[in-house]
Amino acid sequence: MPASKKRKNQSNSENATKRNRLTRSNFRGFLDIASFTSSPSTFTSKTPNAAESSFTTASCKKWFQEFTAEDIHLIEPDGMQRFCTSLGVQPDNIVMLVLAYRLHAKQMGFFSLDEWLDGMQKLKCDNMTKLHKKIPYLMSLLDEPRCFKEIYRYAFDFAVEKDQRTLEKNSAKLMIRLLFQNRWKLVGKFEEFLDVCTNRCINRDQWNNIYEFSKNISDDCSNYDMDGAWPVLLDEFVEFIKAGQS
Repeated sequence: MPASKKRKNQSNSENATKRNRLTRSNFRGFLDIASFTSSPSTFTSKTPNAAESSFTTASCKKWFQEFTAEDIHLIEPDGMQRFCTSLGVQPDNIVMLVLAYRLHAKQMGFFSLDEWLDGMQKLKCDNMTKLHKKIPYLMSLLDEPRCFKEIYRYAFDFAVEKDQRTLEKNSAKLMIRLLFQNRWKLVGKFEEFLDVCTNRCINRDQWNNIYEFSKNISDDCSNYDMDGAWPVLLDEFVEFIKAGQS
């Protein structure tokens, strides 16, 4: 049960402009589930052998710079597209969200050199072949409850627009589908609810409590306490579910 109290809703250069436009358009693909293609069965090995575990910073940095442009310390959206193509996944494949989580990436569509070197060293990857072999491991993190919760919480910060503190409702809906598809029976109903509810955005407390709801409340919502410390958003969702049962 959540601890929070219940409450009511609540000139740049041409290159910078281009980068921002690419981020909004191309890399909202992380949230566009229409071409969602993550399939752990596509890959076969979860455990690296001894040769794969070797790592050199020089090789990793050289690999990083294959995807950079003017700024050799930053992979930007066009470079991220090339990275995904080289890895053999779509930008909206959930494995890219898990990889971003492992790299502690701060902004959707971008990897900094520091994020890359630190994260890839921990993964023991300094080339694309090694990273491709790690895809089953990255996907397996979604099946570990502690890791899934961390990835879910990370996704809020990853998806929120820069300098914003709330997640736009449509982005929240798509990210929830990405994370909960085949993991929460009510995810479809929650999407329907978001389509008709008056909230225009989702704040961090609501986001975190959606996770707690999915793990602790039965599919018929019979164990939900309307007088509990849940956000009003979830009270309204339960009313929506019960109205549909009538």
